[in-house]
Amino acid sequence: MHILIISCRFRLILIYLHIPNLKMSLSKKNIRIRQESIMRHRRKSNAKSKSRRRYSRRNKLTIPKYHGRRNPYVAPYVTIDLKKDFRIIDNPSEVVDQLNKILSCRKRQERSIRLDLNLRGVCHFDLGALTCLLSTLRFTTNYRGNHPDDKNCREFFEKSGFLTLMHDVNGHQFATSNTNNLMFEKGTDKTSNAMVGGEIKRAIKYLTGEEGKFQPVYSIIQEICPNSIEHANSDTRKVNWMMGIQYDDGKVCFALADKGYGILRTIKKTMTQKVRDQFRNDIEILFAAFDKEYQSQTDDDNRNKGLPRIKSVADAGFIQNLTVITNNTLLNLSDVSKSRMLGVNFGGTFYYWEITKETYNRWKTRKQSISA
Repeated sequence: MHILIISCRFRLILIYLHIPNLKMSLSKKNIRIRQESIMRHRRKSNAKSKSRRRYSRRNKLTIPKYHGRRNPYVAPYVTIDLKKDFRIIDNPSEVVDQLNKILSCRKRQERSIRLDLNLRGVCHFDLGALTCLLSTLRFTTNYRGNHPDDKNCREFFEKSGFLTLMHDVNGHQFATSNTNNLMFEKGTDKTSNAMVGGEIKRAIKYLTGEEGKFQPVYSIIQEICPNSIEHANSDTRKVNWMMGIQYDDGKVCFALADKGYGILRTIKKTMTQKVRDQFRNDIEILFAAFDKEYQSQTDDDNRNKGLPRIKSVADAGFIQNLTVITNNTLLNLSDVSKSRMLGVNFGGTFYYWEITKETYNRWKTRKQSISA
């Protein structure tokens, strides 16, 4: 092996001459140098990253850990202030608008939202408005309310028993009343004959002092409830109709409501009827439906006779003040002059009528039976 040594000013240069495996020795050395260079760059990069992380931690807020009991989840809530005059017969447009707001709240967040009803400013209520309110609230189980500030209205609420169906804003149930003069019933896929018959007997006893049957009222309820089941929501797990009964001075009031499509949206028209109805308003069309001018969309002949039967009972004077609210129309079949168009749409159909001792005696002394 020959080695040539050349001495320079700053370095000593070794020149290998005729050395075996020279190329292999040089390649291993270059690989080692390259690896050491890579490791140096990696250590510098890690040091810089660690320094940046330390700097970012200093600027962050440190949140202390809470080792106590976790707070329960509180659902978001919407507050709806009911109008001062919450009577659906005397003030139908505003009441229907309020009911639509409640229904829209439930559709936005069906499961999580909590609904608070502010009743403090309410001064006037009626049976129809309460029945429709409960019919609308049937879509939720998480709603609360408070007492009206008006003394008379608050007394009406307490005696009606309506507050027993609600909770206050703190989630506590209202005290029950032993002097309820207002009853609420609900139904799903069928009507309870025993329930309806029992309430009618109780109403007749209240008016006359003796229990008795009143077939016209029984027939009306049996016509309305199957209609609400057939044309209202298809989910039978939910309530399809709601009935309210109020025992007032000298009369008994009945209210029935469902939240479906309404009469005007469920009648079937021929081409001739469609052309003719272009020159009619909805009041005239609804009155014609009770006069048996249209066929039901179900093509059921029995359903086609239901509305005319209800009207025949009112025409005979066996009930009074028969009022129907459906879609955007209020129709008073006892006094058509009181009918009006509404500025809002009522989803479903609402019926209201009254019976007195005179109407019951008129039916008892009739000369011929009426098909009702």
